[in-house]
Parts: sequence; structure tokens; C-alpha cells
Amino acid sequence: RQGAEQAVDYLYALGHREIGLIEGLPNTFPSRSHSEGFRERMAGYGLSLCREWIVGDDFTEESGYYAMQALLRMSERPTAVVCQSDAAAVGALKALRQAGLSCPEDMSIIGYDDIDVCQHTTPNLTTIKQDTILLGRLAADTIMDGIRQGGALRQRILPVSLIVRDSCRRVEIDE
Repeated sequence: RQGAEQAVDYLYALGHREIGLIEGLPNTFPSRSHSEGFRERMAGYGLSLCREWIVGDDFTEESGYYAMQALLRMSERPTAVVCQSDAAAVGALKALRQAGLSCPEDMSIIGYDDIDVCQHTTPNLTTIKQDTILLGRLAADTIMDGIRQGGALRQRILPVSLIVRDSCRRVEIDE
């Protein structure tokens, strides 16, 4: 949720008002939480949410590729897209390139996870970083506590941070 909010905040600050979303697996907690944060932040800025610009069905590169192709077939397109994974963002970048378009000139893209490939894409991918080592450690501790104590697993929310690279640009605001 925090990551989606940070992504929308950043794009809004750059002047983007038409923002799409490439979603991950729809029935998973991370995807639902991210989508809710995205929708709420868009509404908080008074931005209309174009339902056709919410595409995707997995966190994979292939899903991001096909989702971006779907966006590119539309007569009206977003100026920026938030992806729920870096892998999907890599697929989205590939679809843009194959369509003869470029990022960020034709469309800004933000990923999620800050996997190593983000620093090696062209352009380098702006992303939301989560501390995956801490995430793994807490998951293991939570499971072990659940086994030892026989109780329900507790939920923890970890902080995330925006990593600004080269895949987003400022646009003129038409207000």
C-alpha cells in the first residue's frame, strides 16, 4: 500500500494526471493492498481512475509485456504506469520498445521490488524498494513463533522507499 502511494505521489509531483496500473496476481494480499493504495491515492488527488488502464494478471515479465501491449492498443493512453513488480515493468519496457516508443519520453514507468535488473534496464528503472532480507527474516521468525506457540501468525507492515532512477519524466500539467 505504501509503495503504491509513494509511486502515485512521485508521478503526481512530476505532473502526471493520467496514470495506469499493471497489477499482479489479483487474489494475493500484496496485489490487493497495492491496488487499494493506488486507487485511494488517485482519489485523494482528485484524479479520475480509468478502469481500462488497470491491466495485468501476474507479477511476471510476460504479464507486464502483454499488459503494456493492451494499453498501447487503446486510443487514450496513460502518461505513466505503476507496475506491481519489477519483472512486469521489464516486460512493459520491452513492449514499449517493440512499439517504437520509449520510456520515459512516451510513457513513464515505475516498478516494485528493486531487483538487480532495475539498474541494468534502459532506462534504469525507478522502483519501490522493500527490504527483502528483513522480509525473509521476519517471515521465518513469524513461522517459527507460530510453530512454537501454536498461535495465529501475526501480520507486519514493513517500510518501503522510492528509488528514483531514469524511467520517469516531468510532464506539462494541463489544469
